[in-house]
Parts: sequence; C-alpha cells; structure tokens
Amino acid sequence: RSPDDLDARKCKVVCLIQQTNFQEALDQINSNEKKNLFSMPFERAYCLYRLHKLRESEKVLNAIEEKTLREKELLAQVRYRLENYKDCLGLYHDLIRNSQDEYSDEREANMLAVIAAAKLWDDHDLDAPPLREDSTYEIVYNYSCLLIAQNKLQLASQKLEKAMLLCRENFDGDRKTPSELQSHSDLVCRLLLEKKKYK
Repeated sequence: RSPDDLDARKCKVVCLIQQTNFQEALDQINSNEKKNLFSMPFERAYCLYRLHKLRESEKVLNAIEEKTLREKELLAQVRYRLENYKDCLGLYHDLIRNSQDEYSDEREANMLAVIAAAKLWDDHDLDAPPLREDSTYEIVYNYSCLLIAQNKLQLASQKLEKAMLLCRENFDGDRKTPSELQSHSDLVCRLLLEKKKYK
C-alpha cells in the first residue's frame, strides 16, 4: 500500500506501540493529525501514559465524550498513578458494573489496590467489597495490603499466606510467577513489620 493509505498509517502507529516505541508512535500520531488525516485519541493517551506524561494523557481521555471500556480502563490507570484514588475507584465501579468479559477478576484486583493505596498513603477510607471465597491470588494479595493499611495485621498475614498458596496452586505462564509474587510478599512483610514497630 502507498504511504498515503490511511489504514497503513494506522497500522504503523499500532505496530510502533506494540514494539514499545511510544515516542515514535506519538510523533506519527501528531504528524497524521497535522495533515488532517485522522486522530487516534486512545493511542495518543496510551503513548503519553507510557511516557509518564500523566496529566497530558488524562486531558486527552477526558476530552473523549463517549468512552469505551479500554478508554475507561486507561483513565483509571492514569488516575491511580496520579494518586486520584476516589475518581479512580469510581471508574472501576463503573467498569465492573457495566462489563461482562474475562477481565472482571483483574478489575477487582485493581480496585482493591486503589482502596489499599488510598488508606495506606492518604488515610482515606473507601468502601471495599467483601472478599469472595473464589478470589484470585492477586485479589487476595491486594486485600492483604488493605488489611495492613487498616492495622489488621494478623488477618493481613493470614491473607498473604493464602495468596502465596493460591499462586503456587494456580500458576501458569501468563500470570505472575511464584518468585515474582514472593518479591511482592517481601514488600508486604516489610510493611507489616513497620506497622508493628509503630503500633
């Protein structure tokens, strides 16, 4: 196809993003917009997010009137990085309520991470859903972080052990390895020790 083919230009941007060449992809998006060819707001916002230009990414996403699931997901990640936990939580509630796909567990884990961070770093209490019996290890791990923030240290230790057990039982190549989760659990253990020290 010729360089002027719009589909080819869009494919080039997507390929650059897949190759993690975010600045080059952003340059291509800017070039296409300056030529009045087309705009790619999601891809622009994603590149800005990966380039740590969070405020710019948020501005692009806020300008999208009818946001798709992927745009809401990205906006939630941006607001989490910006430590805007309350608005981030609202997005996850909306996503969980209005989506039916295979990512519900991942969204619930992310939502718990938001609630835990809000309590741990800002001492803000945001409503947390009850922990399901069939929760994934990511959900249980993030729940243990929330319990630490709430100074429920003994229960946090129990949930962390459960998360490690679930990880070993359900490990597959597409998810975190037990060794990766061990590094996360080491962090939680250090948080537990600090909480106990100043209790």
